Amino acid sequence: MPSLPHDAPGIHSPEEVAKVLETARRLDPDVCRHLALRYFAGLRRSEAAALGEEHLRAEYVEVPAEKAKTRRRRLVPIRPALRAWLAVGGSLPLRDGNPRLAAVATASGVPWPRNAPRHSFCSYHLAEFQSAAQTALEAGHSEQMLFAHYRELVD
Repeated sequence: MPSLPHDAPGIHSPEEVAKVLETARRLDPDVCRHLALRYFAGLRRSEAAALGEEHLRAEYVEVPAEKAKTRRRRLVPIRPALRAWLAVGGSLPLRDGNPRLAAVATASGVPWPRNAPRHSFCSYHLAEFQSAAQTALEAGHSEQMLFAHYRELVD
């Protein structure tokens, strides 16, 4: 018997991302910095929480093996959108992140599907660059995982 497809992952529209990040910029710049890494570098929540300022280089974000879920080091390019949001300020690592993230999410009024920042990154990155291999490499997982769990069709 064929298996039924999984529900599509919940993602944020560009307008919702802007609303969340503007709320974070206003209320808590450290949360803004943390979320920028998740939205524009595809970091997992645990990875973004584990990184410090020393992991932000001029051209890329370094995710060391000991901080990556897959235990494989990766370098994620800092593209213009991420660079702009990092310029807002704040600092890493994000301490006491759960209540601070929840406060920003609530204040933004944007619904928060599970893993929305990462799913949004994978979906929009794939649409922009048309390369499952590149998207999977930057997100730190396989192409099979990308198509099975992490992306929604967007334009």
